[in-house]
Amino acid sequence: MIWKRKANHEEKVPQPRKVCPLCLRIYTDDSLFCKVDGQKLQLDEPAKTEGSERIICPNCGFRMTAIRSRCPVCGHVFSKVKPEEVSAFFNLIPESGLPIRIAYFPYTFGRKDVIRHRFSEYVNTEHLVFTKDSSHFYIREKKSLNGSSLNGHAIGGKRFESLKKLQLADGDEIGLALDKNMTPLIRFRVELPQAQTTAQINAASRKGTR
Repeated sequence: MIWKRKANHEEKVPQPRKVCPLCLRIYTDDSLFCKVDGQKLQLDEPAKTEGSERIICPNCGFRMTAIRSRCPVCGHVFSKVKPEEVSAFFNLIPESGLPIRIAYFPYTFGRKDVIRHRFSEYVNTEHLVFTKDSSHFYIREKKSLNGSSLNGHAIGGKRFESLKKLQLADGDEIGLALDKNMTPLIRFRVELPQAQTTAQINAASRKGTR
């Protein structure tokens, strides 16, 4: 009987931690799908060290310890990029809502980035492309259905002549989905961290001279 009891109480091999990409529930059993929302579970791979680089969602700022195809908080879909491709970034500040951080280049901007906006249906799946060259950022239209604008000027779309890539500057206004009056339904303001830092330095120097 003693040997039989030992056989029945053998230690189970610990299962790897798995997480639901939608509700973030943690599973340590042999489950393959979330029992709440049915999403396929992903391996929860913690960061190797406390100071190691983590993936940050450009839409809501949520920090992830593993590369995933979709943000578990806001649903933002990530491009298939590697962590070493992370470089300088800039922010798109909407009229309302959270800033969108663009940190991977080339980055295809489209409906997935404005899915929570009431006019998102007028934005193409691939609407704009952001690229980076040296220390400059550029924007290019992808011949979208309803067009785009930069500082009030149409930069492409099926109704307009598509232009080549244009350089972005701090404070530029990007518009998506132009109506018949050439007014964008969705607007973003470009914020370049480098320009913002320079402005702060100049402001600090002025205070010091007073």
